[in-house]
Order: sequence, then C-alpha cells, then structure tokens
Amino acid sequence: MTKMVNEINSRSLKYIGALYNVLNLAEYIVEELECEAIYIRDVAYRDNRGQITLYGVSCRYDEYRSDLDRYIKDLKESFNIDIDLVTKTVAVGNPGLSIEELYRYIADLVKESSSEILKRYAYLTEGRKGIEYLLLILSNGKGVVLEGEYHKVEIPYIKNIVATVHTHPSGYCLPSRQDIETCLLHMGDGGLLCGVVTVSCDFYIYLTNVLDEDSFRSMMKIVNGYDRFVSEIIRKLNNRESNILAKAGNIVFEVTGPHFGY
Repeated sequence: MTKMVNEINSRSLKYIGALYNVLNLAEYIVEELECEAIYIRDVAYRDNRGQITLYGVSCRYDEYRSDLDRYIKDLKESFNIDIDLVTKTVAVGNPGLSIEELYRYIADLVKESSSEILKRYAYLTEGRKGIEYLLLILSNGKGVVLEGEYHKVEIPYIKNIVATVHTHPSGYCLPSRQDIETCLLHMGDGGLLCGVVTVSCDFYIYLTNVLDEDSFRSMMKIVNGYDRFVSEIIRKLNNRESNILAKAGNIVFEVTGPHFGY
C-alpha cells in the first residue's frame, strides 16, 4: 500500500517548477515560430519573483500567436515571473543559456534538492527493510513524498512530473531494470530526471535534451542488456573512472556522493 507522508513547498522546488515550464515554453517557441535556436537569460528567482528573457534567433515568424500569449500569461500568473520574448537575426554577445544548458541546469538543481530531501528517508529505508520512499517533483513547483513496500510504491497519475527519485538500501544505489523501464516511461510523458538516493550514494538518470528516437532506442538496449550494463557500471565504480557512468543518446547516467565499490 502506498501512502503520502509529506507534501513539500519550498523555494528550491518552486524554482525548479518555474524553470521546467520555461523550458517547455522555449521548446514551444522554437517549434511554433520556427526559430533556429533560443536562449534563456536572466534566470533568477528571488523572493518568489522571477525575471526571464527569451531570445529567439532567426525565427521565421516574429509575431506572437494567441496560444503563445496564453502560455506566457499562465506562466506569469502561476510563478510570478515576468517574461520577455525577443526575436533576433543572430545571437549577440552572451545571449544566455541554450536549451541544452537549461536541461543540465535543471538537472543539477533537482539532484541537489532531491538528495537533500530524501537523505533522511534513506536512513528510514535503512532501518525499515522492505520500505522505500518516493519523491515526486511536480511541474507546479511542489513536492510529494510517498511511502510503500520495496518496488511496490505506486505512482499516481499526475500530469507533468518533473522528476521521480526514490530510496534504496545503503550501498546499492544502482537502478533496477524496472527502475530504468519506469524512467523511460516517465521521460516519455515529459519527465526530465529519475534517481535513487541511499545513505552512501545517489544515482541519477536525466535528459540533456529532448527524448528523441535515438535516445529511446539506446535506453531500450540498456533495458534488454541490463546485466551487461550493470557489470560495466560496477567496473567503472570500482575503478573510480568518472561520475558520468553511461550515456544513451540525450540521456546521462551519473553517480554522486561517496561510493565504496561493489
């Protein structure tokens, strides 16, 4: 049985929710205005108020459309963010973060926040064998922590979950085959990151750009060759080769925090 044990309202999660929606807006602008690129500048969120400028480069269309106006208005009302959209022929100087850089920036924020939130629950998992905790970071900037039996925590259907991170017993932060399959489904539904938090280490799987066909196929190869994948990951962990353990197209597998080999 799955139950909610905590609902989190924090500035850091609100910021993540705001940037997630800005990312979706930026991708929407590129598609709708047919821009070659877009940059996000003045990414700041202080005292629950933000100011962001989007620079569309070499856009075929430079006029707002009614649905785009509504999108920007809703984002302003939901997160108290002032958004300016500027279209330019070329990028001048330092235009800001690219979409790829914004993906990584959000991933870094999620890793930091989820580890901070779930570490105490990881200790509970350590003391209560067979119980795990799942953090959902939502697109509205809120967080929910669920409790349930190991591999039996049921994720309620909530549209636009930014990230799902759950606890494992100490010493084994590698995702299971089921974790990776579930993560791929999550990403296919708009999610950016999945992860595992333990007392001793954290493991994250996150997007660095859109989930394209190549990324999906590469993830399926990992799922189908899971045992071989885990063996290679363990070898890299034991050799302390790098925190970046694998890539699948636009998807990165990364370990953070201290780990002691397997």
